[in-house]
Amino acid sequence: MNKVILLLFVFFGSTLLAQNEKIIISEIRMGKKVILEAENITADTLHIFLIIHATGYRRSADRPVPKILPPFSKESIITLIELDPEHANYTYEVIIKDEVTHGKDFVDKEDVIDVENFLKDKIVVF
Repeated sequence: MNKVILLLFVFFGSTLLAQNEKIIISEIRMGKKVILEAENITADTLHIFLIIHATGYRRSADRPVPKILPPFSKESIITLIELDPEHANYTYEVIIKDEVTHGKDFVDKEDVIDVENFLKDKIVVF
C-alpha cells in the first residue's frame, strides 16, 4: 500500500515540477473530448499563448490559443475532440508574456492649436 502511495506521489509531483512555475496545464477527459485548462498560480495577470500540436483530433486543435489569465484563476483553454482514439495524441507549448505591448505609445500634446488664428490670412480650399 505504501508503494502505491509513493508511486502516486512521485508521478503527480514530477508532473507538477515539469510544468512552468507560473501556470499549471491540466487535462480533463470526457469520452472523446479532452478539455485543457490553465491555472494561474501567481498574483499577476498572465498573457499566455498555447500552441497545440495534435494528431487524431479535429482540425480546430491546430490553431494557436491566446488567453489572458487573471491572478489565481483556472480557465478552460480548448476542447479537443478525438477522431481516432487509438492514434490520437498531442503535445503543447506554452508561451508566457508578462507584459503586453500594443504597438505605438500615443502621447497627447499639451500644446493646443487655435485653428481660427492658425488659418487667419490663409486661403483654404476644400
